[in-house]
Amino acid sequence: MRKLAFCVAIIMCLTLIVPVSCCSEEEEENTFIKLLSLLPETAKEERVITIIDYELFRQANGISVYDEDGQRLNREEYFERILAVEEAGSIFGYDILRFGSYWTGCADYILSSPIQDESVGYEITDVDAEINNIYHLSALSWGKGGYLIAQNPPFMIAAVGDLNPEATNDALINRDEWPLWATENYTNEEYQDLVIHSWGDGLETRLHDRYSLPHLDSLGRALPLAVSDGYLFIGSYVDYIKSMIDTRLNETKSLADIPEYVLAAEGMFNLGAIGALIIDEAHTRDILIQSQPFTGSRIRDFLTVGMGPGRDKTGEYMALVLVCENTADVEEGVSLIEEKIEAYNNLCDMSDHLEDVCIYDTEIYAEGRVLHAKLYTESQILWQYWFFDPSAIIFIELIPYL
Repeated sequence: MRKLAFCVAIIMCLTLIVPVSCCSEEEEENTFIKLLSLLPETAKEERVITIIDYELFRQANGISVYDEDGQRLNREEYFERILAVEEAGSIFGYDILRFGSYWTGCADYILSSPIQDESVGYEITDVDAEINNIYHLSALSWGKGGYLIAQNPPFMIAAVGDLNPEATNDALINRDEWPLWATENYTNEEYQDLVIHSWGDGLETRLHDRYSLPHLDSLGRALPLAVSDGYLFIGSYVDYIKSMIDTRLNETKSLADIPEYVLAAEGMFNLGAIGALIIDEAHTRDILIQSQPFTGSRIRDFLTVGMGPGRDKTGEYMALVLVCENTADVEEGVSLIEEKIEAYNNLCDMSDHLEDVCIYDTEIYAEGRVLHAKLYTESQILWQYWFFDPSAIIFIELIPYL
């Protein structure tokens, strides 16, 4: 009898332990949460957080970073495959990569970027996903190509992928093609068993050395960087790199310790979004104060917004998450968004200019204090306005912009 009781007790313990372990594994697979854990919680102050999952983007579009022989593609071949997606009329074309940062080599400057194996030890195809706080709310109004590399203020970028610190260290030994000032100002510092590489003031611009080695951008800026196994950290200052390393080692709080950010990231991940733009309470309040309503009422009582693109068997869609203060606000938000979309589509039906940009299907539901929505459209233009102008999607008042 005692043996039987002991066995029953063991089985009960296992049934309790196993689900916890499974949940833990599922949480680790959430790329958005994983990336949130790489930036300190202070990274959100007066900033918009952007996350992009390049690996999911490639999977959704049938793009591989390898050729038929299993060799990694060069950037020209990779870029050709991305352009083919855009030429096919998908809303997941080149524009989604423009949302990434220059310093991963994944944004507007793919072909001209000096970010490559021989110069910094990693290539654009090595980066699987990234998070950054480059953007200010004021920089998000639509203006193609005008804001991707902001001059101010300082920022942080973290990425995950096939990244090797030894490859970076080896690449930075070769300085034959560096500008003289880069050679003279170069320093490396060990911190938490990592090497931080820097070239003086990361925000200093040198237009005569644009796109030069080791990794100068279109303004001639060389930002400090550090690489650990599978992780890349880039920031305007060495102290920013250190703060991200500390965050990675759980020595300081991260964005993943902010409940509203976690809810927004979980919502975007569950909706299958390829990228996410997350705006916190302070920014959403700024939108409400600065934006004047065009028609009807607004969704007012929410704390955090997440938005980004996705695709499923129904089609391509805009994923939207609103984290509210309580469940009543969520239910009200669901009704209001449904009303606004109906009104918008009615206007599209009556207009010769808007007939091709309707929201042809939706999936909107409440879960706790989070509103989830998939808004399906075949319009790339509509997608661009949604993603780059938060006020348009939050209030579903797109007509004045179109």
